[in-house]
Amino acid sequence: MTVLGITGHQGLPVETVALLEERLPVILRDLSVSEMVGSLAQGADQVCAAIAVDQGVPLRVIIPSQSYDVTFDGEGLARYHELLQRASSVVTLSYGAPSETAFFAAGRQVADESDVLIAVWDGQPAAGLGGTGDVVAYARSKGTRVEVLWPEGVVR
Repeated sequence: MTVLGITGHQGLPVETVALLEERLPVILRDLSVSEMVGSLAQGADQVCAAIAVDQGVPLRVIIPSQSYDVTFDGEGLARYHELLQRASSVVTLSYGAPSETAFFAAGRQVADESDVLIAVWDGQPAAGLGGTGDVVAYARSKGTRVEVLWPEGVVR
């Protein structure tokens, strides 16, 4: 049984969403995933979490801070609350407000709890502390297996 973590970009091209919808169910099955861990950020986290729970995979949510929901827009906020209700467990880190530091701490915890980390990542450096590139670098430095899912030639 495998704990699968998720990290990835918030703004996803339609080609990336299509790739996730095609590949992630296969990965969940092939790796015998027993749990998915993520932070439910808009974009990759929410897309992957929805696929996982629809497949019956328990979802563990690492919330970076108090008031995390202020970081979402209308559609993302609704999806966040829906997925939070479907989570098997939720942990909120001790940060009082959303910040890059809190986001990176959550990303590190996701990586620490994962046997395999799925990175929905275009390969570019993180735009700010705690971005996808930072979480990937951290996971790799700890020896965690990282699988990058991104369609070839697609630009954000």
